[in-house]
Amino acid sequence: MTTNLPQSNYIDPIPQKIYIKSDNGWSAAGITGFIFLMILWFMIIQFIIYKINKYRKNKVINDWWNTRGGSKYNTCFNTDLINEFNSMEWIYELDKMFFSSAKEALLTYKDIDFLDNNVIWHIFVQSSTGTLNKDNTSNFVWPKHICQSILFEKGEDYLYDQYLSGGGKGYPDGNSQSDWRNLILKWCGPDSGAKFAPMPGSGDLQYIDSKTINTSKLEWMNFKTHPDNVFARYGIRFDSALITSLCNDKLTGVKGSKLNHNAALSLIGSKSGGGTLTDNGGWMGYLLKLDESDPTDFIYTSLTTGDTNNMLGSGQDGSGSQSKKCSGDDWVSSVTSGVGAGIGIAAMAAFGGPVGWIALGAIVSAGTAFAGSAASSGCL
Repeated sequence: MTTNLPQSNYIDPIPQKIYIKSDNGWSAAGITGFIFLMILWFMIIQFIIYKINKYRKNKVINDWWNTRGGSKYNTCFNTDLINEFNSMEWIYELDKMFFSSAKEALLTYKDIDFLDNNVIWHIFVQSSTGTLNKDNTSNFVWPKHICQSILFEKGEDYLYDQYLSGGGKGYPDGNSQSDWRNLILKWCGPDSGAKFAPMPGSGDLQYIDSKTINTSKLEWMNFKTHPDNVFARYGIRFDSALITSLCNDKLTGVKGSKLNHNAALSLIGSKSGGGTLTDNGGWMGYLLKLDESDPTDFIYTSLTTGDTNNMLGSGQDGSGSQSKKCSGDDWVSSVTSGVGAGIGIAAMAAFGGPVGWIALGAIVSAGTAFAGSAASSGCL
């Protein structure tokens, strides 16, 4: 009989599997996947909030468009585009990719930004007296100005109607350079010292050198004296690339600035070679004809070399552009975007996950959404 005695030093040659239960939380792969899901969720929430804000804010724009004859220009411009830049650029591009027409897709993010900051906040507001926009020189834009011509017509502006009633004349033909130069000089004032002269090194190009201006006599921004000066209503300088382009049909580049006669003609509703535009003129025509030039620089940057003084009045910034006003609705929209983004991320806690990561994501998302919306609305 054989007895197997236990051997204390015996080692089993077959390795044994040892299972260790870990309580250390999520793995690196799990955290990476969760972060990716959090980012995707943030993008979805931002897009939803953006669409809600756009339609809420567009109510005022839509009412103005529909009551001021905008329906005849519906094929030219979609009012939904106006507030689309009040978001991150990727949201605008995504919306444009899937929801815009071919013509709308030609407008860049910079174009929509330009319209919202420099044109749309000037939309016409009826006076409480019922007399057009009496005592309000800031709100004068009609749908016609977006899609046909920015030049005033009778019945669009109180001061302009008073001007016509007093014997004032309408605007010259867009292709009459000499008439436009005379009108620009008239708007500057007879004692301002303004004159068109050849720009050094630019051949026959004629421009107004602001260094020759007597600023105390300058009448460019005097709306009561020159109610027909629609350019000044937007804060456009008399020595800007736009005005210089309008008054010159033979153009060359000037110190890095690209001049564009056709863009200037489209803005005032004129065709090159004669005739008027009935569609795709005004600000839309201007943007579509401007090529790669920056639409803001083109109208608000002086062509004069050296220091350029601010000669357009206290309502202007250094470039001549009138800054967009931040309204109460803009603040509400910004707060809504921030809160919505934060809640959207925080809601992921219901699906489980590291609370610390969720809290951090919610805070960052809320702050980013609020700052982006407020900055694009001119509130920061």
